[in-house]
Order: sequence, then structure tokens, then C-alpha cells
Amino acid sequence: VNSLCIEMNINRSGYYKCLSRRFNPSIREINRIDAYRIFDYYHNKYPSHGYRWLNAKIRLDLGVIYSDNYSFLELNLNLNMLKDMVKKEVEK
Repeated sequence: VNSLCIEMNINRSGYYKCLSRRFNPSIREINRIDAYRIFDYYHNKYPSHGYRWLNAKIRLDLGVIYSDNYSFLELNLNLNMLKDMVKKEVEK
């Protein structure tokens, strides 16, 4: 590990911190994955509706409250990144 860290020009502590995050995701990371799954389900169920409508539908159906800004980010900006994370989690 030490020679790998020297070769990659990173600290050993940073390597172990990253490694621990991979196997022990934070609560925020878990919540984001759950939010992604909820928005993905509703987006697939109602593909013609926008993020505000989906957010209102989720609020009515599940009682989970997300801001409109957060729902926009979940549906547009983070979609590809979170899809990769969910795939990795399923592969475990």
C-alpha cells in the first residue's frame, strides 16, 4: 500500500479514508441513493412530467419532502453518477 500511495502521489491516510467510505457510506450518501431510487421510479412511471410535478407527487404519495432544487438536481445533474453508484451497490 505504501509504494502504491507513493506512486500515485497520495497520502496513506487519504487512501484508507477513501477505502472506508467505500464500504461504509455516510447517512447522506445513503439518503441520496434512496432519493435517486424514488425519483427514478416516479420518473419511469410518469416520464412526461417535470421535476416539480414529480416532487409534489412524491410528497403526496410518500410524505417525503424534498425541495424543488434538490429534485431538479436528482433528476438532471446527478442521474448518471448515482446510476453508477446503485449499479456498484447491486453488484456487491
